[in-house]
Amino acid sequence: MPDKHAESPAVTGGEHTLCGIAPEAYEVGFADEPVIFAIPGQIITCKTCRAILDFCRGFKGYKA
Repeated sequence: MPDKHAESPAVTGGEHTLCGIAPEAYEVGFADEPVIFAIPGQIITCKTCRAILDFCRGFKGYKA
């Protein structure tokens, strides 16, 4: 089963995942599996997206 990624808030419209993968990466041969965005309530399973979220939680003033 493909990983579920977080959508990057830096680019609007779902143009990239938080870890930097474009949604069409699989179709053009740059990813080994389809790119799936997690929706609210789902678990993000991409290890890189999760690591970025954990990193951000370490900043003072961050609220989850």
